[in-house]
Amino acid sequence: MTKNLITATKNNTRKDIIEMMVNKNIHHIPIIKDDIVIGIISPKDLVFKESQDIKEIMSKRLLWPLRIHP
Repeated sequence: MTKNLITATKNNTRKDIIEMMVNKNIHHIPIIKDDIVIGIISPKDLVFKESQDIKEIMSKRLLWPLRIHP
């Protein structure tokens, strides 16, 4: 399991997310709010959804809420 989890918030931009994926060589980024995962973004989400709003791009169908501990 990854110790230094790369995450984003709904305030990050589409460009921020793409740069994180490229620079860190990762394919899925959890979107968090108050240390709880509220969604996840994959390259597919970025390709097929044209919105600039992260809340509209991220996949929201999580099986259960997940808390991120600092």
